[in-house]
Amino acid sequence: MKVMVNLAEQGHLTGYDPFFNAGYIGGIHSNGSAKGAAVIAILFHRWISEIVVYKVMSILAALLAPLCVPVALSWLGFSRFHILVGAVLGFLLWWASWFRWMHTTGMVAFVFASYIAVLYVAAVFRYLHHSSTFASLIMLGLAGAAALLYHPLFSPPVIGGTAAYAILNWRTSHLRLLQLLIVVPILSVLPNLSWMYSMYDHGNLHALATRGYMRLVDITLVGRELLGLYGKSNAQGSVLYAPLLLASIWACLRAQEQRHRQIAYALTVTGVMLVLFAAVGAAVPTFNSVDPNRFTPTGYLLLVIPATVGLVQIVKKDVAVTDKPLVRIFARAATVLFIFVGLYAINEVRREVSYADIGHYGVRPPEVKGLGPYSEWVLKWLSRHTTKEGRVLFEDSLGRVYDGAHLLGYYAYQADREFIGGPFPFHHFAGFWDRWLFNRPISGIEFTDMRQYFDLYNIGWIIVHTDTSKRYFDSMPGVVALDGFREVKTYRVDRPLSFFIKGEGQIVERTHNRLVVTNLAGDEVILRYHFYPGLKSAPAADLTASYFLDDPVPFVKITNPPKQLLLEYR
Repeated sequence: MKVMVNLAEQGHLTGYDPFFNAGYIGGIHSNGSAKGAAVIAILFHRWISEIVVYKVMSILAALLAPLCVPVALSWLGFSRFHILVGAVLGFLLWWASWFRWMHTTGMVAFVFASYIAVLYVAAVFRYLHHSSTFASLIMLGLAGAAALLYHPLFSPPVIGGTAAYAILNWRTSHLRLLQLLIVVPILSVLPNLSWMYSMYDHGNLHALATRGYMRLVDITLVGRELLGLYGKSNAQGSVLYAPLLLASIWACLRAQEQRHRQIAYALTVTGVMLVLFAAVGAAVPTFNSVDPNRFTPTGYLLLVIPATVGLVQIVKKDVAVTDKPLVRIFARAATVLFIFVGLYAINEVRREVSYADIGHYGVRPPEVKGLGPYSEWVLKWLSRHTTKEGRVLFEDSLGRVYDGAHLLGYYAYQADREFIGGPFPFHHFAGFWDRWLFNRPISGIEFTDMRQYFDLYNIGWIIVHTDTSKRYFDSMPGVVALDGFREVKTYRVDRPLSFFIKGEGQIVERTHNRLVVTNLAGDEVILRYHFYPGLKSAPAADLTASYFLDDPVPFVKITNPPKQLLLEYR
């Protein structure tokens, strides 16, 4: 968010970020989930900080997301009892599933967007079923534009649900469907073209990501998660998943009103397809960028609507049906199961809000905290031991060792230091997390190769937390151990610091989308900063790409440089 706010002040959506990866293109295209919060932060940055904006947005999302389910049921014309049952299911799923982990670890927008998608699908169904006005169609398009800006992955469940419902109702609502398919996509996409083009223009950067995140391909995940396994064998299930699926199927088979069955069919099919996509979607390279595994709870969230229909059908009618004894037996057995699962899920919510040191889906309360002890120590250490003349090799942690979060972006900006590693794992070749460095295990890097990397990236200091990384640097010549904090250990690299691979000069200023280089000397100067198409200089100079070692991103080469120049991305 800080990058986007700073770039917006300069009138840019994207720009050059020199703090990580030896320079990369950051901004609106590189963080699909922070655009909504960034817009608010940009509008109010004179009065409140980005951190406060994010916290407020997070709290609002947590409060509003579960309300989307009962509102959706109301829009679809269901009874008050349906609305009550759906509200309980939507609330329990938010607290007792992977959604909770996502929300507390930074994926706030994706979780809220998933709930918004349920509300939006209900609005689409309502438009197709009723004789709605053209104004309501326009409102659908504008609401879609806002939701797409908030998080682009709002769209898959909406597209799937609309397609399924359209197939079932083509003969009865084909004119309204054609209007919907033409007007809504246009109105939704047009206001977002600027950032969507930016993401497309930089789409090749995703190919440089070193490892997949939420891209596991394993169809057996579906079964394990239906059993409620969580945090075991890569499964992120919930005790609610199987009952939701069972109740949804029941709605498809037993709902008495035809429209209720159509809604149940459409959302059950879409939900199941999303769950299957989450398990195997990453097998198709095209889908890797959306991190398919994340869609599992979204798929089950879509089942909440048909599951509500099925549950009401069971408890109000089928448990007492007289002409079909087999249906009655299964309905009563299902009722017992749902009561047991409901009580278990309520207890899961109790555990989730508990401050006790027990298992939680998400972060143990309190969620809103001050600066933690790791962060305080790291910032003091950076101020005391490092300078702007070199970079810090920082080992990030998937387990969030540093105060339960990925805080490298905060450290870099607050300390005014450049890092190799971060701002998040997986994103760059020049990244470092949990024993994984430069796209390979650190134990597999020869010392001679590591020294070449030190020179290429101008590394002067090292911060690590894993035992493997500590053993590696403890035994490496030219690396001097300094001090530490808990499991964190730091080092100094004995080498001359310079941001110039070839030629001479001085970096006198660097911040977001601004790198000022002076006293340039030599017919050809090569910086230890990455080159990207669109990088420009003032005054204009001959900027080209120069590749080194196995880094897939080239470095900046300046031929016949002026005495001083400013580098920025345009």
